[in-house]
Amino acid sequence: MRALIISLVMLLFLPLASAAQLTFVGDESLKELPGSGTPDDPYLLGNLFINASNDTAILIKNTSAFLLIKNVSIVGENKRPGIILENVKNVRIENVRIVRCSYGIKIINSGNITVANSTFEGNLYCYWKSEFAGDADCKGGAIFADYSRNLRIINNSFVPHSYLFSNIYGVYLVMVENSTIYGNRFVSSVKCFPSAAFGGYCKGAACE
Repeated sequence: MRALIISLVMLLFLPLASAAQLTFVGDESLKELPGSGTPDDPYLLGNLFINASNDTAILIKNTSAFLLIKNVSIVGENKRPGIILENVKNVRIENVRIVRCSYGIKIINSGNITVANSTFEGNLYCYWKSEFAGDADCKGGAIFADYSRNLRIINNSFVPHSYLFSNIYGVYLVMVENSTIYGNRFVSSVKCFPSAAFGGYCKGAACE
């Protein structure tokens, strides 16, 4: 396990290195990462390209150490979340691009979280309620937060990936205290699930 973690750390020093799913549970799991995420030179996870087609790209759970996630690109197939933060504190996500995940970032029972200067494209997921091609229910979105506090969502772009894929919503907060949201760009579009050319249906999209 230690050898695997060291290998992942080495990837951090390569520009846009490829990586599988990354999971960090507890502050001890972060100690193999380099600094600095401030204050006092904590941890940096950055310069990665992650394929999230079948697995969540990054899972952070039960941590309170300061962590900076920066310069990361995550691309999926609308099946799995890009980043999950669960029961964590003191995480800053900056200059991240998340494309076609079920949720771009999912924040659960967490606090002191910042998402800044990042781009979210076409994050949603759909399931078919019957064999009829157009009978689909689509959910998901760019940023979802539940039972969390002290969130800052600043200067991000929420845009379609194509005319077929746009974020179901930009920012969706449930039971969140002390959130700050400003300077973001929300672009609505038309979503089709699946393509109308294959018998699907279209509906107007809006960022909530």
